[in-house]
Amino acid sequence: MRNKKNLLSFLVALLICFSHANGQKRNASNTNQDKEPPLAPLTEAERALDLRSIIANQPDFTADQSFFYGEGFGGFGASQRIARRGNKYRWDNGFIIVIGEPGKAATRLYPKAKVSDDIETGIDEESIGAGRPFNPKTLASGSEITFTALGTLTIDGHKCIKIQAIRKNSPEKIFLYAAEDLKYLVIVAQVLNRPRGSIQKLSNISLDVPDNLFEIPSDYKAIEHRRWTRLDNAKLTYGGKPCQNFSVYRSETGELFIAVNEPCPDWTYLVRLKRGNSRDSFSGYACNAKRGRCMANE
Repeated sequence: MRNKKNLLSFLVALLICFSHANGQKRNASNTNQDKEPPLAPLTEAERALDLRSIIANQPDFTADQSFFYGEGFGGFGASQRIARRGNKYRWDNGFIIVIGEPGKAATRLYPKAKVSDDIETGIDEESIGAGRPFNPKTLASGSEITFTALGTLTIDGHKCIKIQAIRKNSPEKIFLYAAEDLKYLVIVAQVLNRPRGSIQKLSNISLDVPDNLFEIPSDYKAIEHRRWTRLDNAKLTYGGKPCQNFSVYRSETGELFIAVNEPCPDWTYLVRLKRGNSRDSFSGYACNAKRGRCMANE
């Protein structure tokens, strides 16, 4: 059987092919390029494996993760260094590091500034086909999901079992590739749901995961947060005209945060106030921006 080291390139091409909603016809000369490399038959030992247990008990690891998502008319990709130890995860995109556990608050680290910030909601690793990577382990908790081993093939030198996961009453196709020599770690996961689809792949894998990857370095400082209070009685004009769809918040130190959803959505301003004679009130503070001038009054 020929070398499969370029399987990821093929899978991305296959994903793009599936993402075309109209199913454009292809030339006969390109047919072989779109076929998956043939799978080797399963051995008796491989047929006897408990696939749900394999997915549920994924090993701890660190790896580089690449991801691509196709939307039918285009797509996008991303990459990051990830680590898992038990239920803990660590995501590092080169600018921000996120450490957390599913269902719990998480911590963001900013290496350049050496500061940290707690966030109420961590990374969503359960949503499948939502334009982001997912944790294959979460599939094992769904009783409505069945797993079927289809055969084996080699990816980056690792013999992998190709597993199809089928969700009841769901049209999507989910394929997992579990590496036998890495304690059945899923190194490639593919989701196809026309016209959309995604693929994620692990490389530079290590099963040695240091504890300190999930600790906040001692030289990091926590970011100080200010309390912001919504001003329900605020009035706002934009371009000299009264606004109806907006929000105004004031911090403990007097700054204003203004979100304006007209004439265009999601225009935001941070306003540093010029205080009047009274410490507790303000009026007529202006925010100048390229897109116009807004006036907030309490």
